[in-house]
Amino acid sequence: MRLKVLTTACLVTALVLMLFFPLLMTTRPGPSQPRLARRAFAVKCLSYIGLTIVVVAGAGAGSLLVMRQVRREYREQAMRNIKEMVEGTLTDHQNRDRTDGDGPAEV
Repeated sequence: MRLKVLTTACLVTALVLMLFFPLLMTTRPGPSQPRLARRAFAVKCLSYIGLTIVVVAGAGAGSLLVMRQVRREYREQAMRNIKEMVEGTLTDHQNRDRTDGDGPAEV
């Protein structure tokens, strides 16, 4: 359950970061600005994009782990269902054999 919550949180965070990226671009310095201001903006922009990539990768990894966990649970449940079906069938056959032997013989 925690993994699903963490994956969902990463996905929502990534979407929020992507939606607010244009807001970051409004503070872009013009070509006439000093080189230091443009360099600071480049670092801020690179950090923002890097954080977004890390969060998206975390959401992707989390979703892969959730899929693996669900697949394992599905496989275990399918095996339990098959086992119950086979045991039920054997029980039905045993009950039928008992009732067939107790009744009068038909000619």
